[in-house]
Amino acid sequence: MSGYTFNQKTSALPLARCPHCSVAVPNLRRLKVDVETNDADNKRPRAWGFFACSVCGGCVMVGWEGITGFCDIWPDSNGFSGDIPEEPLDFLKQAAETLSSPRASVVMSAGAIDAMLKAKGLVEGKLYPRIKQAVEQHLLTPDMGEWAHDGSSGRERTATCGRQGDSSDD
Repeated sequence: MSGYTFNQKTSALPLARCPHCSVAVPNLRRLKVDVETNDADNKRPRAWGFFACSVCGGCVMVGWEGITGFCDIWPDSNGFSGDIPEEPLDFLKQAAETLSSPRASVVMSAGAIDAMLKAKGLVEGKLYPRIKQAVEQHLLTPDMGEWAHDGSSGRERTATCGRQGDSSDD
């Protein structure tokens, strides 16, 4: 992932979340292995640093271009496409951040589905009929629609906290 600026001599990588375990404000300490590489024409020197998460032990690789502070990071700690609109992206990030709390993650996932459908112009009515519309308009494949319906049903079950009653949007 591009777009970071860190000093090449940094001993700790200041990321908001570990790209492996998603722990907030991880302790990513630099390992003793550094590597320098160049392209075939010796015109693209790069310095590589490796950082390990103190929680999960996952390794993050950082590549700096020349002597600048601009760098790429692998794996990408965001992991989401830059094509996703801001509101659905916020919900997706929260869903990923709450994976250790399944109910919260399901609610955030359903919120992401809802926000994405709204971003695509499907704003009227309950969520499940809008998912069906998205499939009919070929915004979602039938399999994606089924997956989205499963997520929205989970949100409805979570919202009722196990109470009896109709939680279906059908």
